[in-house]
Amino acid sequence: MPMPAAVMPPSQGLPSSSVTFGSDYVASPPSLASPSPSPLSFASPLSGLTTTSSTEGGGDPSEAAERKFNGQMAKNVMKVLDKYFHPNEKFDRKIATKEEYISTARELSHRFRRVEKESHLHNGGTMDTIKVTGDMFDRIQLQIDGMFENRPKV
Repeated sequence: MPMPAAVMPPSQGLPSSSVTFGSDYVASPPSLASPSPSPLSFASPLSGLTTTSSTEGGGDPSEAAERKFNGQMAKNVMKVLDKYFHPNEKFDRKIATKEEYISTARELSHRFRRVEKESHLHNGGTMDTIKVTGDMFDRIQLQIDGMFENRPKV
């Protein structure tokens, strides 16, 4: 069985301070020397990641579908968490540090994808057909918003 492809920031080697995200993602913490993002344009602490497909060279299509699903779930979790890490007019900052953002994103991504995979397989689906749907995203958003609703500002 081929090893999952690593995901790294484009044109960079794997720094010693990298954080592994699931089994398919590696994220480097953003430089502390970089300027703060403006409220109108920002990037997730895990943005800039690229993926490679292991179906090149004869990989198992169901493994590729699962990796794609895992990546989509992670991106959707980060999309919802971003509003609590990068405040704007509608949302207050409720995630204090990059480390908290990364650990929360990892924990929630693993939890949501495990639940959604179990549900998909229980309802007769296969790993070849699993994908993130609008209903899944709505469930993710509702659960994360519920978690942060009464959380104090930072």
